[in-house]
Amino acid sequence: MTKKIQMIVCTTLIVAVNLLTLLTLVACDDFFSTSWGEAREYELSKINLTVDNLEDWKGKAAGNPDLAAKLVDKIINGLDGKSGAEKAAFQTAGIELAIEQSGIGTTIVELAGKDISNIKDEDGLKDLLSSVQGKFSGDAAAGNIATIALASNLTGGDTTPSFSQNDPYMAQASASDVGMAVVVLALSLAPENVSSYDKLEESLPNLEITGNEGNREVSVKSGSTPSPEEKALAAYLNLIANDTTGKYEKNPITSGLKSAFNL
Repeated sequence: MTKKIQMIVCTTLIVAVNLLTLLTLVACDDFFSTSWGEAREYELSKINLTVDNLEDWKGKAAGNPDLAAKLVDKIINGLDGKSGAEKAAFQTAGIELAIEQSGIGTTIVELAGKDISNIKDEDGLKDLLSSVQGKFSGDAAAGNIATIALASNLTGGDTTPSFSQNDPYMAQASASDVGMAVVVLALSLAPENVSSYDKLEESLPNLEITGNEGNREVSVKSGSTPSPEEKALAAYLNLIANDTTGKYEKNPITSGLKSAFNL
């Protein structure tokens, strides 16, 4: 009899523990919808982003492009109400999440078998782009990157889009994130036969690079109306070209881009 009672008690405890675990998971996972029997969808209304928890959410989105995309949407929808350092923090996180959304890192490693940090010159970048073209589906991410970048109120209008020297986002952005943003934008804009061009800049039909070495300027060709992605790409390339701090020269990605685009 005693053994039977012990067995009943143990069974009851196991059921209780399992139920408690399930309830805990549901409570912790509240940013998902609670529809059972179907794949759970992320609900923007249940995600609360703050400056203090951005890093935590970026960690949750690592390796999860779907969640990254939802978080980017959340950030974009809230940018208009932010300014200064707070806005810059959300822009920085938004760009990082859009890069995650694009899956560019996985695409390069799995399909091209390359490390983007190995880009050393124009031939290297052309080889990289041509390797992943046709397999890369980052147009939505490129659009999000453009939206977030253009929230900085660029100078130069549509002719020579540029980030302001005192732009808070640019002060926070890492060189590697800028480099990856350029790659995502370039992949979304360049034609599939990028390797057939003598100069990489020729694969971006609405952009042109002028000026002497050390004083390059990326502008939109006269008579064309740039897309948001083209404006953002031009602004990032102008940022790399006109950097005087050494920040982008020291980074292997942006240094390689500078060489590849002859900035």
